[in-house]
Amino acid sequence: MLYESPRERLFMALNFMFFGFLKLVKPLLSIRARDKIDKYYLSFYKVNLFRHPVSILNTRKEMLRVCITYRCNAACEVCYAKGMLEEFPKDMSLNDFVYLITWAKKQGWRKIMFLGGEPTVHPQFQEILDICYNQNMAINLSTNALFDDRILQGLKPPWIEEIVFDYLEGQIPSPSYKKQFFHNLEYLRKEGITLVLSGVIDGETDRWEEIVDIASRFKLSIRWSLMLPGYSGDLSNQRVFSNPEVFGMQLLHILKTCEEKNIFGFVYRPVPICIFTPQQLQQIRKMGRYLVFTRCILGYRGDYTLALTVNPDLSTYPCNNFYIKGPPITYFKDKDSINRYYEQIDKDVLLTTPAKKCDKCQLYQNFLSIIKNKNSLVKERLFNENVCQAGCVDYRKGARAFL
Repeated sequence: MLYESPRERLFMALNFMFFGFLKLVKPLLSIRARDKIDKYYLSFYKVNLFRHPVSILNTRKEMLRVCITYRCNAACEVCYAKGMLEEFPKDMSLNDFVYLITWAKKQGWRKIMFLGGEPTVHPQFQEILDICYNQNMAINLSTNALFDDRILQGLKPPWIEEIVFDYLEGQIPSPSYKKQFFHNLEYLRKEGITLVLSGVIDGETDRWEEIVDIASRFKLSIRWSLMLPGYSGDLSNQRVFSNPEVFGMQLLHILKTCEEKNIFGFVYRPVPICIFTPQQLQQIRKMGRYLVFTRCILGYRGDYTLALTVNPDLSTYPCNNFYIKGPPITYFKDKDSINRYYEQIDKDVLLTTPAKKCDKCQLYQNFLSIIKNKNSLVKERLFNENVCQAGCVDYRKGARAFL
């Protein structure tokens, strides 16, 4: 069991046993009763198994984020990596990837999360997959699904653990894109690979409805994220902090819609708690305690390797949304040396206030106190209603500085 105290472990064990019993008797029950069991599965079983802070932490400790290319075959207006191709014009070479895998395994990473750019446009993507397969390196892939059957058939379970589909809602309306997207989704679903949809909350449009419809049709989960300024800083953080209630209302509406349609929807990145009223936050907690977090894993309990990202030239970022370019992986002997290098850099940015209103927020001040105090840091719980990070680190201007 993955939980933090004996009481929590006992509570979870009893509930899982109860859910197992419900699954056995479910076929004998009425349609209404079966529907209630399905909702219980979403609100308790899935939330606690996949979104419990300790489960998230254990997964992140094993997973290294890798960007083998920043090229892409789409041009999404909400892409956080927009402009990065100028900084990293070349793809990662095959020799460098072999070195990366060897290095990563020595440091204890057992999983690769491919980000980008669009990973599948790398000209040697299949060879890169084969290297991972041969090295027993599990793979998580983030993709727009605009790839052909050659790549599709190379995505093989059990090595491919999860694929996140960044559906380009309303941005590529062509029938050919949708045909390719659904073809790939259906094929991979039949292969038994875990598939998750990804959607961006902009506080304005209703594009999210299409993602919900797809999730309902294919029985998929959805991870949501507030829009970010990204590498280019095109989308100002003030849009979130000047009208936080707009994002809060939309997000609550989205999560309610997901619940009504028996879709497991959760928020992937931390949100400023001020986007919700106390009543809205209470409604979300009733849907699931761990659907929304107000801080991220960056520097959690003093570990600054949990979101480490490797770029195509083997240089590093402390996180794929934290654009302070650090040394190549050849510079680091082990995880401790990575931690020592990035600790103060990360702290300096995390301690930067993203908006003036945060200075008056006690929950944000609580977060600052934890970051500053090592004794508090090691005892911290990732899920803490008394702490607010003020959203993703990307909202801080300092996250786009280069050393």
